[in-house]
Amino acid sequence: MARSPGIRRHGPGWEARVTVNGEHLSATFETFSDAAAWRSEQVARRRRSRTVNAHKQTFDELWGQVSNDRPLRHNTAVRNESAYRNYVQPWFGDVPIHKITRTHAIEWVQAMVDTGLAPSTVVRVVAVAAGCIQRAVDREMVDRNPFRRIPLPRVEDNERRFITAEEAHHLESAMDPWWALVVPFALDTGLRIGELAGLEVRDIEFNSPSWVVHVRRIVSDVQGHARIGLPKTRAGIRAVPTLTRPVAERLAVHISERGLGPDDKLFTGRNGGIMRPTNWRSRVFRPAVEAAGLGPEVTPHSLRHGAVARWIAAGQSDPYVLSRWLGHSTPVIVYRTYAHLLPQDTTAITEKMEAEALAARGGEGVASSVVKIRP
Repeated sequence: MARSPGIRRHGPGWEARVTVNGEHLSATFETFSDAAAWRSEQVARRRRSRTVNAHKQTFDELWGQVSNDRPLRHNTAVRNESAYRNYVQPWFGDVPIHKITRTHAIEWVQAMVDTGLAPSTVVRVVAVAAGCIQRAVDREMVDRNPFRRIPLPRVEDNERRFITAEEAHHLESAMDPWWALVVPFALDTGLRIGELAGLEVRDIEFNSPSWVVHVRRIVSDVQGHARIGLPKTRAGIRAVPTLTRPVAERLAVHISERGLGPDDKLFTGRNGGIMRPTNWRSRVFRPAVEAAGLGPEVTPHSLRHGAVARWIAAGQSDPYVLSRWLGHSTPVIVYRTYAHLLPQDTTAITEKMEAEALAARGGEGVASSVVKIRP
């Protein structure tokens, strides 16, 4: 007899199991057919219950119930709410969730693409909608998630814009002198703009053989307000030992001249205000980029990419080390973003392999009649 999900042998009889409205039910019967009939009845009851519950739930109502089910970073919650209000709600807000089909979801994605929405934004918005409906699936309100595994626009992994040391020099020269030190500092350390804003004087370790920058907090802009918090992941809390002597010496002068104490922010506005990433990017960085004659593709993140290029050129090509310095929890991102910069010369490897093979033969070479390989 073919096996059936939810039914198994139990002593001389058959046990059927099913979950209805979060309650685990089971019953034992003498025959397989009786067990299957009971389970089918319970599954049908579950479906009727789901339909009744779903009829009472529009997407708007479901969003209000589950959007705050799990703790999220404040800026992530705000970003998800914005995605829902701007893109999901206008299309599905008043629709009962059980009436949303895969076809509807595909048409919605195509409509967003047709309006010129960036593929990365489309993918993020769909993830928000899918995550919400998945909570309804988990609560047994609907049987399936129509937003799962639907065709999505391809997000092109364009080559990052790396800023060179020469370009960084021009950028620093064009920048407001109050902020100019940020440029070589970022090009040394590869810190993100929010991490730069979160640095305090005590985060700089001047007394070690190499000057170390400790990343312990970040500043993010949320609805026009600066928020100080922990990095997004545990890997973001790290030590970056790549500060060069010239920049460290300039930093020491910077701290002394501005009279900064250990708990003071390292980079602040002239009035001591916190460095807000969004404002700094538009009011300080962008005008300097234009004045330096650099293209609009240059962003603060270009300094981070430039730092990685410098590290690799200087001889540090271990993806695990690079990912640790960058604050990534996995080296996968390093491979995906910087693989073309990693050393490709395998001469040392093949020479070592040849030496090992020669030693295994007692130092005797191999006679060959093949055509000599041209150098």
